[in-house]
This record gives sequence, structure tokens and C-alpha cells, in this order.
Amino acid sequence: MRSNALTDRILELILKSRWWILVVVFSVTIFAIRTVASTEFTASLAKSFVDNPEEYESAIGLEDRFDGNPDSLIYVGADEGDGLWHASKLLSLRHAAEDILKLPSIKSVTTIADLPVLDFQLGSLAGTIQRSALNAKLKQGDVPDQLPSIEMILPKRISDRGEWSDAQLDQLTDWLSKRRVFAERLTSHDRKGHLMLIEVAAPHEIKPQEQYRLLSEIREILERREIGARELYFSGLLTLQAASIEQVNVTLFTLLPIGASAIAIMVLLLFRRLEPIIIIAIVATVSVLWGVGFGDWLYGSFSVLTMAVPLMVVVISTGDIIHLISAYSADLNKGCAHKVALRKTFREMSSACMLTSLTTFIGFASLGLVPSQTIRQFGISAAVGVASALILSVILVPIFLDLLDTLGRTLRVCGSESRRTLRFAVGAMRIGLRAPILITCLFAGMLVLGLFYSSRLSLDPDINHRFRKYHPIAQSTDYFIQQFGGVNSVELVLSGAPKVLLADETFRNILSLTSTLCRDSNVTRIDSLAAFIASMLESLDYANEDGIPQSFAHASGLVNLLEQVDPRVASTFITSDHKALRIVAQVRATSYLELRQLSSEVIARARSVLPQSITIREKGSAPLIGKAVREIILGHLYGFGVSFMMIVILISIGLRSFRLALVAVPTNLIPLTS
Repeated sequence: MRSNALTDRILELILKSRWWILVVVFSVTIFAIRTVASTEFTASLAKSFVDNPEEYESAIGLEDRFDGNPDSLIYVGADEGDGLWHASKLLSLRHAAEDILKLPSIKSVTTIADLPVLDFQLGSLAGTIQRSALNAKLKQGDVPDQLPSIEMILPKRISDRGEWSDAQLDQLTDWLSKRRVFAERLTSHDRKGHLMLIEVAAPHEIKPQEQYRLLSEIREILERREIGARELYFSGLLTLQAASIEQVNVTLFTLLPIGASAIAIMVLLLFRRLEPIIIIAIVATVSVLWGVGFGDWLYGSFSVLTMAVPLMVVVISTGDIIHLISAYSADLNKGCAHKVALRKTFREMSSACMLTSLTTFIGFASLGLVPSQTIRQFGISAAVGVASALILSVILVPIFLDLLDTLGRTLRVCGSESRRTLRFAVGAMRIGLRAPILITCLFAGMLVLGLFYSSRLSLDPDINHRFRKYHPIAQSTDYFIQQFGGVNSVELVLSGAPKVLLADETFRNILSLTSTLCRDSNVTRIDSLAAFIASMLESLDYANEDGIPQSFAHASGLVNLLEQVDPRVASTFITSDHKALRIVAQVRATSYLELRQLSSEVIARARSVLPQSITIREKGSAPLIGKAVREIILGHLYGFGVSFMMIVILISIGLRSFRLALVAVPTNLIPLTS
């Protein structure tokens, strides 16, 4: 009786203070709108997953020390068919690269048409003399002031039109077929496609809309220049982020309207009135704004997962409102007066709605235990949205129903629909009462089957394969794996004194590590300073068979030569002070957990062969995200256990029976395990 008196007083207070309540709701909603409108969207996958800001900033610091970072690259694969080895095609590629360089935020463009090659006038006496003189200088650590002419792989003297001559084509193909590290990386296995490496300056600072626009402009330039006669393929972290933005647009502008329309049709069929749709739309919209706005205010940005909050809150909030309105209408159909029906509904349904909403709130709030800012923000935003929907439903629906009655438009459920729903519920209940053993056995069997198949699931955080088979991202990923050995990389940074890093033994160990990893693991190729130096020595010094500098001075001279011939390549693999080297291991793997495992294996092998005086660190987003995903999985399991126990306790208190709670909770495990 006391509880009934208390709920009656609360209802009376709500109805008397309706205008003040509406003013408060309106004011809080305006604040939420301003917060959402002023918050920036964060598309950075690494920043979204990594929970430790210092770890993320440290990774970004390593990125800034080198050029050509995979996380900063847009990979463009162009399948030209039989038309690749034509002068006109390669000249078009050069012009396309020049056009792309004019776009904002583009730092560099590397194509097969613009690889620098030292011209020693092969086969001539002058060329032999030049090479011998250069080798002598390099072994002493010096680089001549006057270098041989630096020619491009595509000489500028080739005319703008026409095909390569047979001699030129043979020479070029022979050059590419040899161990020319960078050229090999830019040519597909079938020799019918090529790779463009487009580096973006400070990609973590580019807004998502600008990333999407930049990719569109690059594609437009390539199509205008007739690059990719058969197909163009885009990949890389920036491409994945842009595809994520596209999925956000699908969620907001396609799935959300479809879901809202389905709910509106269902409510219209049930009540045959527009008023319920209006109150559902108001409560759902305000709840979404409050939930997302609170998450944005708490974290200062919102990410891809936050975009799933609106649809979830809309669906959950609709259920509470339908329960309240249906109970009110049912009492009216039984002959109760408006005031009596409203009071009875508030007494009976508000506590039931509160219990169901609290369990949902606990489930989402438990995501706050996951060590990922993105998932925590999603969980908190959804939890606040659900709590807001509960509060607004319990407060606004009575105000709404009372106003309708005052206006002479008392809301009732259509009698036929109400009876049909009741018959369905009664029929289901009778089946359960007539065959309890059969129903219990079916339930137990479904639960055991669900648990069995759930235990066999493997959690594979592979963003590339989250897209459908024919999505451009999935097709591009398959193309790069087949034709270029993959698009993901595991990176190491070796730090130490220049005399240690550029010692001949260090070069020998790195080449040995390269050979071992490519033979025994999922690594398809390894790019490093040692590999480039070996390639240079192959052209410069025929007497050097192993591709290893003879001394620290020799290595310094070769590095200085590389910095003059191709400064972009040099800055990709060694810092200007020669105190840090970078090794990039290209892999076929696309799963972040697998990339994390590969990174650990590469580091372990590197530490086993390199001097202890060299510090070895991981670099790039892959190990960061892989480590974060592992912690996220453990956090999810811990959060599930905590929320499950809290829900059992909450239901026990609400039903005043621990036994009933044990009966009620397991039924929810079937959809979970399914």
C-alpha cells in the first residue's frame, strides 16, 4: 500500500509540474545538440583501439622519424593488363603522380616510372672507370662531389607516344627481374600491374570527411589519366578508415531510417493512431541526443562505434513506451476511467519498465570495463541513452496521455489487434503448460547446442574481411595479397650508436634475419637499409658477392650516396643522424591478432641475432591494435561476468526470489549463444 501511495504521489507531481519538466528536458536537449554538433569524429583506428594515450603518442613519435610509413600510405594497385610496358602508359603514370602531388596533405608519390638509377654508361670504358673511382671513394667513407648522371627508370627522352622498342623493353624487364628492391615492390607478380605509394602528411590530423574526399580526388585523377585500364585497387589504413566512414553513413542514413520506419509501421498497425508514433519519436530522439551527447562531452570526440547507438536506443526505448501505452489502453477497454487507468498503469508498469531498462543499462555500462576508449564510449553512451529513454518514458508518457485526454483524443489500442496479441500470448502459455517437459528439453537442447558452437568460435578482428565479398575493400585486399604479397606490415626500429648500426656484422645479421623470416614465416618480403645497400653493391661492385659493406666507413659512404641518389628511400629506412634503422616486413596476414603474433615472432628473432647494444622496438599501428584487441577480449569476458552477476541480483530483488531469477536469466542465454 505504501508503494502504491508513493507512486501515486510521484505521478501527481509529474502531472502538476509538466511544463517545468518539459522546459528542463528541452534545455538539456539543446545542450546535448550543441555538444554533438561541436564534437569531431575520430576515424583513426589506432587511436580508437589503444587505451593508453602515452603508448599511442610514443608510436606517433616513431612515425615522425621516418618517411614512407605504411600507416601514412595510400596503396593504389593498377591492373593494366598487357598495356603496362608502353612509354605512353608510364608517361601517363608520371603525369598522374604530378597531379596527385598538387593535392593538399600529399607528401610524396612513388611510382615505377620515377625510380632513380645511376647511369654508368654500361659496357663502356668510361662507365667502368667511373664505377671503380666511386667504389674507391665509398670504401673510404667519401662520396664524390660529381656523381654519374641520375636517370629515371623511364628516361625523359622517350617520346610521349609509341611503344618501347624491343631492346628497351628487354633491358627494362631484365632490370626489374633482378633483385632491385624498390622496383620489385612496385611491380605485380604477373607483371601486368603496378603499385603507387601515396604518402599523406600527418594522416592522424586529417578529418574523416577530408580523408574520404582525398581518396575520391585521387581516383578521379587516375581515371582521367587512364591509369588502371582494367581495375584500380585501393588499400591501406586511410582507405579502411574512409570505408568505415562510408559504413557510418549507411548506418545513419539507411539502416536508421529503415529501422525507424519499421517501428513506425508496427506502432501504426497496433494503435491505428499517429500520436504514439509522435511520442516514440520524441523520446527516442531526445534519448539518443542525451546518450551520444554525454559520451561526446566525456571523451571529447566520437568514433565509428558511437554511430550504432541511435538505432539501438530507438529500438529499446520503443518497447517501454509500447508497454506503457498498451497497459493504459487495455485498462480503458476494461471500463476504467482515464485517471484510474493512468494511475494503475504507472503503478504496475513503471517498476517493470525500470527493471528491464536497468538490466539493459547494466549490460551496456559493463562495457566501461573494457580497456578501449572507443568501446567504453559506446557502452556509456548506450547506457545513458537507455537510462534516458526509461526516465523520459516514465515521465513524458503520462504527461502525453493526460494531454490527449484533455484534448478529447484519449488513446486506445484497436480492439482486434489487442485481442490478436492476447490470443497469441495465451496460446504460447498453454503450449508451455501442456508440455512442460518437452519445452524444457527443447530449451536445454538449444542452450547446449548454442554453448557448444559458441565455444568453437574464434575471435578474429580482421577489419578487411568484415566487408562483404564483393566490396571494393575485400577485393582490393585479395588483389594485394595475390599480386604483391600483402598490404600489411610488421615494423621494427633499431636504435643505437651509428658505428654499431652501420657495422658490417649488423648488415650481415639483418640479411640473415631477412632470409630466415621469408623462409620460415608468413613474411613475404622484408625491406631494410641492408637490402638496399646490397642492391646498390650489386650494381656498383661486381667483386662484392654478399652485398655487405666491408667496414663502417664503407657503409657510411654507401648511406650518404643513397641519401643523394634517392633521399626519400634513405629517409624511409634510416634517420638523418644515423642512430635509428627501420625494418619493414610485409605479410599476408590481415587479422590484427595474427599481426600481433607475427610482430612478437619477428622481434624475438631479431633480438636473437642482433647485438644486445641495439634497442629493438615495435612500430606501426598493427601491434598496437593487436595488443589492444587482446585486452579488449579479456575486458569483454570480465565485463560479461560482472554484468551477469549484477543482473541476477537485480532480478532477484525485483522478483523477490532468487529461484525465479535463476529461471528467468538462463532463457536470455539462448539468443546470446545463437
